[in-house]
Amino acid sequence: QPLWADVMFGVANVVAGVAGVLLIRRLGSLDLRLSSLTDMARYIIPGALLGALVSAIGGTLTLAVSSGLGWSEKPAMFATWFTGNFVGAVTLGPLLL
Repeated sequence: QPLWADVMFGVANVVAGVAGVLLIRRLGSLDLRLSSLTDMARYIIPGALLGALVSAIGGTLTLAVSSGLGWSEKPAMFATWFTGNFVGAVTLGPLLL
């Protein structure tokens, strides 16, 4: 795998995290204890969802360009990437807050 692909994976992951945080901040205050359903929804919907979406798009597009895999495999790759990032953000994110 080329070096530029590794750089693009890193960029996609950083942009995903920053985009999620910026959207959470833009939508209003968030109690980091996530003690209410509203706070949990404010974390999960804009932050975890957007972050996972940006990362999965960036990663899938990078693999589409850098690898010899066919386009028919990309939807499954995107779904796997998105699911892994979303589940990770929802389960580990609150523990790190």
